[in-house]
Amino acid sequence: MRSSLTLPTALAVVSLDNDGSASYEFRLEGTATFDFRKDWLSKDRPEVLHVGTLATIIEPGASELFEWARALDVPVVFDPNVRPSVLPDREKYRDAIEKWARIASVVKLSDEDLAWLGYKGVDRFFELGAKLVVVTRGANGIDGYTKEGLVSVPGVAVDVVDTVGAGDTVGAVLVEGLVKYGLEQLVSERLFEVLNRAAKAAAITCTRAGAKAANQGRIGAPVSILHNLDGGEISLAIDIDQGARIASLSFRGMECVVPFRGQTLTWGWYAMAPWAGRVRDGLIKDASGKSFQLPTNLAPPHAIHGFTLNNPWEELGNGYFGIDFPEPYRGARLEQRFEILDNALRWSLEYETGSCELPFWMGFHPWFPRELERVVQLRLILRRARCLNAGPTISLLES
Repeated sequence: MRSSLTLPTALAVVSLDNDGSASYEFRLEGTATFDFRKDWLSKDRPEVLHVGTLATIIEPGASELFEWARALDVPVVFDPNVRPSVLPDREKYRDAIEKWARIASVVKLSDEDLAWLGYKGVDRFFELGAKLVVVTRGANGIDGYTKEGLVSVPGVAVDVVDTVGAGDTVGAVLVEGLVKYGLEQLVSERLFEVLNRAAKAAAITCTRAGAKAANQGRIGAPVSILHNLDGGEISLAIDIDQGARIASLSFRGMECVVPFRGQTLTWGWYAMAPWAGRVRDGLIKDASGKSFQLPTNLAPPHAIHGFTLNNPWEELGNGYFGIDFPEPYRGARLEQRFEILDNALRWSLEYETGSCELPFWMGFHPWFPRELERVVQLRLILRRARCLNAGPTISLLES
């Protein structure tokens, strides 16, 4: 987008409060930023258009931009990113937002945007034609509304440096999901995955000063609380929030673990308990034949790999973690230990039945990269001491 050589670019001045939340002052008067014509816009047709904030409300640019966007006839992700300091008139703001919402497939707002605009829920955006409405709620996570219902993901707890760029990061992940899966899948089976990725990416952005978004390789495990063990030739990073799984295992500088790649089940090395594998329809029976329902959200309609792989654990000591199970396994508990030995990792699980009488079985699920930098021999030694204490010793030998 070109600007006149005689006019300066607009400025956004950011102020941060004590908890890192940002407020903005915009210096727009006498600038070239929104004084442009449609013939300056790209002649190419993108797969997806992401648009919003001041460019959609400040004239003459807003009208030129709208006509150009409408003519593209591509999926539009619209983020109003409401700035009352620029346009304090709510009715005019709503009119501008609804104009853009009529050509948008996805509308993304914050709960603060909705409140200031005076909307009671998101139904109005479906009336205007949106297929998906995403509402960000800060530390409380993200809600995704479709005509079929609501999908919610929790926020990720991090030490916030500032919130600049967090909303834009969510928008970027929505665009990524739209390009990767298409609109039909995004608003159905892929919605939880994409929103969860967006929440993690936004959390990473909040750990950095300024609008520095997360890159592909950082979205996932690194946003969680990591516990590091260093044994010289072997070093581990344990992701406490994601099943106390091994998020990284480096042997003589070579990474031996698949990093996060978009799905809970397919990265890291993790324990599986109080069941391993799939349980048909998520139904399990006790000794009397009474059935109990297990969660099926990861591999519907079946339950898979227990409660351990995507829940936070309690840190009990150096390389030592525990988790108490919810219903129907309430009363049972699992503890796991990681110990670095000479050229080996000892990884052990101990299951305590407590007051729970349901059957249990456990397992270990490592994901190795398809290709390693060097040839490594892996020797897995399984030992079981009593039926409630089992663990492998994994030896790594370079050849």
